[in-house]
Amino acid sequence: MIEFGANIGQFSETVLSTPHNIPFVVYSLEPVTAIFNVLTNRTVMFEKQKGDKHFQYNIAISNHNGKAPIYSVKDTLTEGASLGKEPKFNFVKVGDVLVTTLPDFINEYHIKTPVSFIKIDVEGFEPEVIMGMNLKTNKDRFPLFCFETGGTWRDDRSVLAKTFTLKSFVAMLDGQGYDSFFIGYPYLLPINGEYWDDSFDDFTRASNILAVLRHSNPWKSLFMKLRNVSLNSCRWQ
Repeated sequence: MIEFGANIGQFSETVLSTPHNIPFVVYSLEPVTAIFNVLTNRTVMFEKQKGDKHFQYNIAISNHNGKAPIYSVKDTLTEGASLGKEPKFNFVKVGDVLVTTLPDFINEYHIKTPVSFIKIDVEGFEPEVIMGMNLKTNKDRFPLFCFETGGTWRDDRSVLAKTFTLKSFVAMLDGQGYDSFFIGYPYLLPINGEYWDDSFDDFTRASNILAVLRHSNPWKSLFMKLRNVSLNSCRWQ
């Protein structure tokens, strides 16, 4: 599993502490150095099972390679840091960070693919990460990923995010062979193709979307679990 925007490791801590039958390998990426230092200090206390591995990297994933400034709301370093700034939130530069694409990161650190699961929470720069994954040629390496959407796609942090509506982004993923679902509790709500409703584009609060490559092993597993679930039983997180 790979998580982008790991913060202090809340998600990876939960994943590693959940009982599992095979060893987990988790890669946590956090671009803000001060937060990354907290993450690395906390990981020694994470509950792990025999064979589990947890690696941390102070790096950002995007659609290009190089170095970029990183910004955060003044006096609230642990929340909302991103590669772009939103003037109305009093963003300030908190440093510079190395930036790379996911395929290049995987190649550099010799990470086995396909990657079982990818979590993307990068404050409005989710489109950059996903476009940098180059799904046209790499979809078999990335059969299952989730990403956050919502208000951060509409403010001034990311130029690329504002070029998409949720409808057009989901349609783009559909064309690449992915089914998309809003993540609810305890079920998933399909939103691509015939399941799309234009009201979905009106959601401004943060929502997580799961993208699953059709006919991949994760897709087959989800199909078996969800085929008898009524869409009316979904509840929002």
